[in-house]
Amino acid sequence: MTKKEQIKQHNPFLDITLYDILTTLFPEPKYLEMIVNLIKRERLDKKTTYSSNEIVSHFKERGQNLVDKYSGNRESFMYSILGYEFLFNEEQYRTIDEFISNSNQKLLNGVDLTAIKQYEDLNKLNSLCEIKKMGNELEKEIVKLLEDDEWLVLRPLTHLSSMKYGSSTKWCTTSQYEPNYFTRYTREGALIYCINKLTGLKVAAYKNYDEKAMSFWNMEDNRIDSLESGLPFDILVLIREEIGKNKTNREFMSEDMSNKEAIYLLRFEYGEKKSISLEQPMIGRVHPMEEPMMEQPMEETINEARTIQDFLLNRNDILDEPVDVRA
Repeated sequence: MTKKEQIKQHNPFLDITLYDILTTLFPEPKYLEMIVNLIKRERLDKKTTYSSNEIVSHFKERGQNLVDKYSGNRESFMYSILGYEFLFNEEQYRTIDEFISNSNQKLLNGVDLTAIKQYEDLNKLNSLCEIKKMGNELEKEIVKLLEDDEWLVLRPLTHLSSMKYGSSTKWCTTSQYEPNYFTRYTREGALIYCINKLTGLKVAAYKNYDEKAMSFWNMEDNRIDSLESGLPFDILVLIREEIGKNKTNREFMSEDMSNKEAIYLLRFEYGEKKSISLEQPMIGRVHPMEEPMMEQPMEETINEARTIQDFLLNRNDILDEPVDVRA
């Protein structure tokens, strides 16, 4: 017996499996079968399998970087390790975690956990829970086009309202950490969210007024034909009429709302502790961003100082590097 084998034999606590890690992340037994089914479906779809040697090799290459990145945060460290396709990625982890939280809050009734086979099912259920939790605190930050017992159709005006009403989707305009996408889309065109209050289905419609085509997007952020969207005919007519007004979401904002959004975005980028004035000049450089909903990247170089408000509300892209903020 080699020295390594002897050490392993005398220290069985080190002999853990991916299942052991899984049950550490999600200790409640009633959800385990559902989670395993999700993992199996994902691995089957991607035709991915991993040997013990491949997993060990992965830890050798990436382990120390993960330890450095998530030092002191056990949960983040564990699911980031699993995020390299062994069980699920970080987004899938958060989807499962959100579902379990919603279920434990009794927001879901009569759901057969064994019937859930794919993440799309979880996203729709999470979406239904978000609809139930919706209050009226952000209603002033949307333009409501229609609401009845089944459908809610709206234009989001702020990043927070976009995250709230577009929750449980993969739309870039709802990204918590990249508000720049939302800012650009709503400055250049009409962005509309359609929410089915009974099923949790969500569809985004977008029209860039510099382009001819209008596009529809499912919850997975895949572009779809309007006939595949599941939207009833009267809502499709409503969307086309609204887009025909040739008015961007940004143009619906009052001056006060626009100023508050600019300050919110600045605090998002530079931190809550920084003292911010809308009249502070800034110099920076921007670059094109990857855009699931748009095909033509744009680039602009800022060669002279401009006010922060003007930069935030009219810039094309996200910052490539820190900018100088001068009082």
